[in-house]
Amino acid sequence: MLKKTILVSFTFLSVSSIADMTSTEEQNKKLTKEFYAEVDNKNYDVIDRLFIDNYVEHEVVPGVPPTKEGMKLFFANTGKVFPDRKHNIKFMMADGDKVAVYLNVTGTHKGEIIGKPGSGKTFSISAVDILHFKDGKLVEHWGSGDYLTMYTQLDFIKMK
Repeated sequence: MLKKTILVSFTFLSVSSIADMTSTEEQNKKLTKEFYAEVDNKNYDVIDRLFIDNYVEHEVVPGVPPTKEGMKLFFANTGKVFPDRKHNIKFMMADGDKVAVYLNVTGTHKGEIIGKPGSGKTFSISAVDILHFKDGKLVEHWGSGDYLTMYTQLDFIKMK
């Protein structure tokens, strides 16, 4: 009888842990979708709501501090340059407290960036983001985008 009780208890704990992890993963995926949607709609207050105060950005952006405030600055500034910017999620996976996203980012160059005035040209690039959550808040981010393609599409550089 004791063996059955221990086995049933262990099985219940394992199923509970899996259910908790799945619900946390689903919640983190929901927060990821919310973040992209709010940024695309120029609601940068989402950063105050979803990021912890000592957030760390691992994708180096020259001239932008790798902090929560730096990300507010980055998204607000790039939102002016590319006012129709969209993050189109192609697929997303969660593993524990991390969410990996493969997305297509599009936009139209309407404002000045790196000394280049708005041109009306569009870009469409692939990007990968990894977001780390803790207790429903974004703790840190790693990312990589195909910026060579973006700069080529916007005629910032010429490929021979």
